[in-house]
Amino acid sequence: MMTNQPRGELVPGGLAMVYGLKNNAEFNGVVCELYRFCVEGVAYQHPVMPERRILLEAGDGDGWAVTSPSLHAGDPSEATDLGWAFFDERNLLPINPSADPLEITQQQECEV
Repeated sequence: MMTNQPRGELVPGGLAMVYGLKNNAEFNGVVCELYRFCVEGVAYQHPVMPERRILLEAGDGDGWAVTSPSLHAGDPSEATDLGWAFFDERNLLPINPSADPLEITQQQECEV
C-alpha cells in the first residue's frame, strides 16, 4: 500500500535506478534524479519546464517525478514529455554514491 511519505533513501535530488517495469521496460536500468514525491490529486511544478504544472489525477497513485535525458513521460514527440517521467516508488532503487560498496551489498542481501 502506498503512503504519502517517500521511502527512506529516496529523497529529492538523490539518484535512483529504474527497475521492474513491465510496461515501458526500455526504462529499466536508467539512472535518474529524483525530482519530487507527488501525491495524486495535487498539481506540481513541471520537473523540466518550470513555467508549466503537472497534475496527478485521482487513480494515478502517489510516486516520484524523476528526470533523465533517457526518459519521456508520454509521447516522445511532445516537448513537455521529454526528460522526465513518473514512477511508483517500488520501481526505484536508491543509489547512494557515497556509501561503501560492501555496505550496499550487505543491505541488498538483507532486503532479499
